[in-house]
Amino acid sequence: MGRKEETESGHPRKIREFVESASMAILVAIGLKVFLVEAFQIPTPSMQPTLMGCKEAQVFDRILVDKACYLVREPKRWDVVVFRYPLKRSQNYVKRLVGMPGDHLRVEGGDLYNIQEHGNKPSTWEILRKPMGVQAGLWRTLFKSSDEDASQAFETKAGDWTFQGAVLTGTDQGSGARAGFLPPSGLTNAYWHGYPSPIREKIISQVGSAGLGNHAPQYVGDLAWSLQVELSKDCLEFWLQQKQKPRDHRTLRFRFIVRKTSKSLRAEISKAEVSGRRVILGSEKKQGIDLPSDIPLKIRFEHRDGLLEGWVGSKKVGAISTVLGRPAPLDALFLEFGCKGGSARISQLELKRDLYYTTDGVEGKTIIIPKDKFFMMGDNTQASEDSRLWKSLTLGIDKRGRICPPGKEAVHTWTGNLRGGAFYVGNPIDPDENPILVTRKHRIVFTDFFGENHILKGDPEDFTKTLEASPPQWAPFVPKSFVVGRAFARFWPANPFGIFRLGLIR
Repeated sequence: MGRKEETESGHPRKIREFVESASMAILVAIGLKVFLVEAFQIPTPSMQPTLMGCKEAQVFDRILVDKACYLVREPKRWDVVVFRYPLKRSQNYVKRLVGMPGDHLRVEGGDLYNIQEHGNKPSTWEILRKPMGVQAGLWRTLFKSSDEDASQAFETKAGDWTFQGAVLTGTDQGSGARAGFLPPSGLTNAYWHGYPSPIREKIISQVGSAGLGNHAPQYVGDLAWSLQVELSKDCLEFWLQQKQKPRDHRTLRFRFIVRKTSKSLRAEISKAEVSGRRVILGSEKKQGIDLPSDIPLKIRFEHRDGLLEGWVGSKKVGAISTVLGRPAPLDALFLEFGCKGGSARISQLELKRDLYYTTDGVEGKTIIIPKDKFFMMGDNTQASEDSRLWKSLTLGIDKRGRICPPGKEAVHTWTGNLRGGAFYVGNPIDPDENPILVTRKHRIVFTDFFGENHILKGDPEDFTKTLEASPPQWAPFVPKSFVVGRAFARFWPANPFGIFRLGLIR
């Protein structure tokens, strides 16, 4: 009797416990995925280098998304969010939230602005400045003094300059010493800036050094300098500066200068309008602090989103607004080092640039964002299909099943996104293209915003006529209800000897 009871009540009990435990684990995992945290893979380059979806290097980040955070707070500007694509709702997108309800958003000169209306008075342009924590993750490295080609970045203009062992030394020979500074990678919004070396080389080999498509290179005036400088006893002052010429504006000079006084050092930052090397009277603004004479001169000098800031170590030198009444792209940008008296020894030099928002699809537009809706953009706007470019398309079919505009002739209509419109003749196609024109079979495959495919009769000529009769509509906004959650961490790739992408997302 005892052995029979063991067979009937022992093993079945263990099996039942295993099934219950496994079922509970599955339910917990499903619950976590549905309500708390879900993992996603990044398939496209739209958020690079913040999030990698790089076909050239075969690096596709895996990220974790907090699906509960927006239950306790509203989405914030600059959050990296996952949301359902409004024009294909079965598909999830990841972008940065840049436009909030009620904004009058404008993209100009690589930056974002909110236009404030004042009735009959002229409107004002409020620059949308990224918080320091977000900005820290968006700087893209242009130059390090340890780079193999670093010596090519410097051009002597006055005095004597040498570059050796990743150290730049300038010596005044009687009338000051000045050296021009131009990183070999340039000062424009090159597509490949900010990537680790192996990935950078693969991207350049695939898309070229300039970038993608017809994007003309644009100067990026939002730069971050970091360096250490040692002054000889007879050196009276050292400076670094950038001069930039906004279109239809006077040339601006941003300068960080360290001067020796009788008892200490004086560090200053300044902004001025200049003509050549001459400061236009009354245009200069300065801020500065006094420093102990023996302090290590570890300098940071940043221009970001209309704000000039400087530090020596942890001591802040000042902050000066550089916002123009009306923003404009830059026609010229020059960088320079200089010293007066004695010599200055510059080491640990690094230069980074901010991302640059391109105006594809929104050039000259003021984007008025409705209530409970958001405007999304990728960090890599040169290769981002985001709110700027979304268009909805409505197609119909007549009684014969042929494509036609929505209207009296249409017996059925469907709405979806318009992206490219690919002509399929037997070669592989991009699955995100919509519609797809299968020319050999005289068919058009159109995906509606529920993700369902519809096969319509028609040729490219029929499609063109339909577009002329019923043009696509710009559909840039994401309803609040479509937001899935906030991306907060990368957990893969995690190879410490290769591509390492672990970290928090800002």
